[in-house]
Amino acid sequence: MQPSDIKKKPIQKREKKQWLPKKENLRTRAYNILKQEIVTLRLSPGSYIDKEALQRRLSVGSTPLREALLRLEAEKLVVNIANTGFYVKDLNLPSIRELLENRMFLERYAAFLAIQRIDEEEIERLHQIAVEMRTLAEKNDEYELVMKDMQFHSTLVKAAKNHQLETIMSMIYNESLRVWFISHYEEINESVQMHFKIIEMLKQNNWDLLEREIIHHNNVFRERLEGYFKNFLKENTRGKSEFRVDIPRG
Repeated sequence: MQPSDIKKKPIQKREKKQWLPKKENLRTRAYNILKQEIVTLRLSPGSYIDKEALQRRLSVGSTPLREALLRLEAEKLVVNIANTGFYVKDLNLPSIRELLENRMFLERYAAFLAIQRIDEEEIERLHQIAVEMRTLAEKNDEYELVMKDMQFHSTLVKAAKNHQLETIMSMIYNESLRVWFISHYEEINESVQMHFKIIEMLKQNNWDLLEREIIHHNNVFRERLEGYFKNFLKENTRGKSEFRVDIPRG
């Protein structure tokens, strides 16, 4: 047997295994870094995304970067304008108000379904996520806390066993990530404790208290955003800082 006969097949297999994961890792790496920079507002809302500069900074090629941007576009975090390029999606008060109103209404309905359909395994999963959130809060890891917070609410929605609702809420949660990050700017521990209260109401199968907690949770979210945008609101609403979101009844 010749040495070339020994090496030939293993070399072909090894090259294939190295190439495909490497391409995938570059795309995922670019996606993760860009998403974190968008969510934490390091990349300003409405700002132009300079692809060539990003390729140099992230050490990735044009194809992985474009794939990452298209994934972020699908998540409504960037927009692609024909013949111009990619931009970070703008963040404005009318769109924030719409997100908050939709979240208030649909999250309340999701909780109404979930309390009837959730099982013990899903409740335990929610508790595990809340514990992980508490650990992240202790470390002041705000970005990972926001992502874990979204995982908590997505898991609660999933327990509603309504696939269309799950799809809609996934879109709302992704689009809300930047304001979610702003809402965690202070009182992180209070945010974590509210999630443990939600779990307790689910365990007790007490819809009245769960509904009250979901509404309170959303109102705190709104109030923190109102505080953050207070000066901007006063400048654009003739001195008034009201940022009201209607609570659905019935």
